[in-house]
Amino acid sequence: MTGRELKALREGRNMTQSELSAFLGDSTPGTLSRWEKGVHTIPQWVEEKLLSTATVTLPLTALRELMAVAADRRMDFDALLGNAIQAYVQNLPSS
Repeated sequence: MTGRELKALREGRNMTQSELSAFLGDSTPGTLSRWEKGVHTIPQWVEEKLLSTATVTLPLTALRELMAVAADRRMDFDALLGNAIQAYVQNLPSS
């Protein structure tokens, strides 16, 4: 997980750095700031905790299109969905 992805996930949850650090535990707002800026590497446990509690909302038409693409490419749907989310997060505008 990159700092940009972490920030996008935090902002997507409408959380401040203080709120996210409280949710994560074992971190401070200052630590989150350094992770988001890329000063320090984000520990794997942070990504695992965030992604294990993340929710994604898609219109059924988009879900059907992704399922069709996965079938056409003979790809695992979970992998395709993960790639789509990764591409979305990487293309978010910097703030």
